[in-house]
Amino acid sequence: IEDKRPISAALNNLAELLRMDEEYDKAAPYYEEALAIDREREDSTGIVLGLVNMSRNALMQGKLDNVRSQLIEAARITDETHLREYMQFTIETAAILRFSLGQHLQGARLFGAAAMELKIKGNKLDPTDEKHVVYWAAKIRETLGEQNFSEAMTEGGKLSYEEAMAETRKWLEESE
Repeated sequence: IEDKRPISAALNNLAELLRMDEEYDKAAPYYEEALAIDREREDSTGIVLGLVNMSRNALMQGKLDNVRSQLIEAARITDETHLREYMQFTIETAAILRFSLGQHLQGARLFGAAAMELKIKGNKLDPTDEKHVVYWAAKIRETLGEQNFSEAMTEGGKLSYEEAMAETRKWLEESE
C-alpha cells in the first residue's frame, strides 16, 4: 500500500474508540502503530496528534513516565511547523500532566489557556477528547475548589497563544 495515511487514521480511530471505552491498555498499541506510520510518512500533524493521544491515554492510566518527552516533541513540532490548530491539545495535555504531578494551580492555569484557545478557534472537541477534558476539569475543580479553579482558569485564559506555548515548552523542558 503506497498511501498509509488511511491505515494510520484507522488505527488512531480504533485507539480513540478503545480510550473512550476506558480500554487504555488495548488502545496503546494502536496509538503506537499509528504514530510509527506517521513518523515513516513524516506527517507532522499525525505525529503531534499521535504523541498527544498517547500522552492522554497514559495520563488516564497514571503512567507518567513517557508523557513529558512525548509532549516536548509535540510542542516542538507544533511550534516549528506552525500547527497552531494543534497547540491547544498540547497545552491541555501538559496542563493535565502538571496537575497529575501535584502542580494543581499551574495545571489549572494552563488548562484555562487551552480552553480559551479552543473557544477562540470556535472548534468542538471530538467525543473522546470531550470525555477526557470533562473528567480532568472535574478532578482539577474538586482538588482546587470552585473559586481557585475559576481564578486559575481565568488567569490562563488571558494568556496569548505565544505566551501559553512558551510557558508550556519552558516548563516541559526545564522539568525533564
